[in-house]
Amino acid sequence: MSIHYLQLATFKLQSNTAQAMTEAWESVRKRFHSPLYEIRASIWNSRHFEPKKFMDVVPEEVDVSTAISFARKAILALKGNTSLQRGSRKYGTLIFTGKSGKLEANAVTCPISSLQCIPRFLSQALCREFGDEKIQVSLKA
Repeated sequence: MSIHYLQLATFKLQSNTAQAMTEAWESVRKRFHSPLYEIRASIWNSRHFEPKKFMDVVPEEVDVSTAISFARKAILALKGNTSLQRGSRKYGTLIFTGKSGKLEANAVTCPISSLQCIPRFLSQALCREFGDEKIQVSLKA
């Protein structure tokens, strides 16, 4: 059995729901199936938002449940890796990223930033919880 290295792909969500995230992970698993492939890195990229006032933001634009669903599926995939048995120091990496305006607040982006704080909080919490389990979690703003 040989492991294929550096196979990269993007999987866009059809909607901003946990169900869409589950369907995207099913597509990932179909394309990169075990035992030939291991998922070593998963990247959550927050969607692009147009600056708007807080009262103009609708709940469907807030990706809280999808970010949590993504993180859960990614951690399960990383925990399923056998890379530690082959000498690797980590199971893999989970990265949260997005356009800076969504992750950092300023006068124009403050309403959106307040709603998009979940990647920052989620990455910090998951880093604390899974760091000792050899899963690296980080935020790249």
